[in-house]
Amino acid sequence: MVRTKAIDSKLPDGKYIAKCRQKTVLSAAANGHSLVFPEAHLVIKGNSASFSKEGKEVWSCNAGYAAAHFDVTAMNPPAKATPKLSQAQARVMKWISQGWGARVSHGSVVEINGEKVCNVGTMTTLERYGLVQQELSGYWVATPEGRKLNPDYRDPEQESDQ
Repeated sequence: MVRTKAIDSKLPDGKYIAKCRQKTVLSAAANGHSLVFPEAHLVIKGNSASFSKEGKEVWSCNAGYAAAHFDVTAMNPPAKATPKLSQAQARVMKWISQGWGARVSHGSVVEINGEKVCNVGTMTTLERYGLVQQELSGYWVATPEGRKLNPDYRDPEQESDQ
């Protein structure tokens, strides 16, 4: 679950990863977010938001401010059924679930291994579904849930039982 709009004025109590929307430490500092840059753990309790790195609190604010100014992803999102994917989304997940990364080549065009596969909107939707995540390098990669879409996927927990 990724929240990127200010309409979610309050986050439910829980643990999150908060990513700065600013792309550089200087722009984060200009907005007062340098201690959180590029990302930090976030704990919401009531109306309080506490940001920490390496187990130490680095900053705090209210939950509404955190929801409005950071891209927030639940650390332990509830299990959900895999959504029905469009053809473009399924094509992207076929590649990404096997370990390939996707990146913006120009404009809103996303490519994998030099091949144009979709646009940024498709990747944003897959991110919202919890199937991909964007790394600091700018590449989208499969989440553990996204890797399960690989036709050759084997559950590591089942393999360790054998």
